[in-house]
Amino acid sequence: MIWGTGGYEHESKKTILIGIAVLILFSWIYYIQLPDYRIWNSRSNGNGSEKETELNVIIYKYMDGTIIEIEEEHNKIDGMPATLEINVYLSVWQIKEGFDPYKTVDIDY
Repeated sequence: MIWGTGGYEHESKKTILIGIAVLILFSWIYYIQLPDYRIWNSRSNGNGSEKETELNVIIYKYMDGTIIEIEEEHNKIDGMPATLEINVYLSVWQIKEGFDPYKTVDIDY
């Protein structure tokens, strides 16, 4: 008996499409469970009113107001510094590999 490609080709395409759909579904579930951002670390120099703070932040979901939200959270927890530098990264890998930040926001008070 000679094996043709009739039914088997259709089944393999269907299996591939189902696999892609499952991959997209799991990726979407993973994405919606991520926080908007994660403060990786914080460094402060100085004391009193001359305190300078640098934050390294990984932003997973960048939206309008995310930087302001990070600023407000930091000031609520650590108090308001003289200057706040927020270094924005898009992944942990960028920080660990020593890449420059995607974006740096300097805030003077």
